[in-house]
Amino acid sequence: MAILCKELSLLYVQVPATGCSVVGQVLKRQFGGEDVGRKHDDVPRMVASGVLSSSDVERLLVVANVRNPFDRLVTYYQRLNGAWIDDYFAFRRRDLERRRQREGLSEAEVERARQQILREEERKRRRVRIIQRMGFNTWVAGSAIRWRLRDRTSDTTRPHPYLHHLFPMLDHVQVVLRQEQLETDFNALLNRLGVEVPVSIPRKNLTPGKKPYTAYYNPLTRRLIEHLYRDDLALMGYRFDGYEPVEGPLYLTSTASRAARS
Repeated sequence: MAILCKELSLLYVQVPATGCSVVGQVLKRQFGGEDVGRKHDDVPRMVASGVLSSSDVERLLVVANVRNPFDRLVTYYQRLNGAWIDDYFAFRRRDLERRRQREGLSEAEVERARQQILREEERKRRRVRIIQRMGFNTWVAGSAIRWRLRDRTSDTTRPHPYLHHLFPMLDHVQVVLRQEQLETDFNALLNRLGVEVPVSIPRKNLTPGKKPYTAYYNPLTRRLIEHLYRDDLALMGYRFDGYEPVEGPLYLTSTASRAARS
């Protein structure tokens, strides 16, 4: 779900595996942030579901995190091979029980939702078994090629067609915070919004058993991603062994810059 901070006129989109949970907690605890939408919804999904209107989005500063995609892909792979799937579907079942009470769902509606969750869980577990047999480099190389081929049939008229791949969920996002300098970027953004007292961002949700991400890639996979996504990596300032440190967050649009300064 996203976090809506009315007092800051800010909408924070929570991109998984980028440190979004700790920022979301700070926004809710210190700035009156409220949950909107479902977990990890992007802006188009929230508008389509009626949680937000297009006019709401226009008047808000939309913010999200990014992370070195080489690192993020390793975290995603590790989570697929760990207990993530158990935790995720346990959450889905708890959420269904909350919806039953909150929305007064009938037994038939609850059972249909349970069956849908079960079918989705079975599909994801089959996919996980396949990915585990493939290994990291085969999986990530195949994914990168498939994404790029899919670009040929996607809408390339949008200003940032990279959004669906190495840097997901950034549709309508105006400002991005780098996970690698999250506290610095977040405080710089708050300062532009008139918050003068800096906040502390705790470091949480480390992936158990994860080695340095650079150890997972063979030379072929590394070069493939660097070649296919060279423009995307350059735009966000990332490279295989790190990133280009800059002061403050990255503004994707001139509109965002004006909103943050106003």
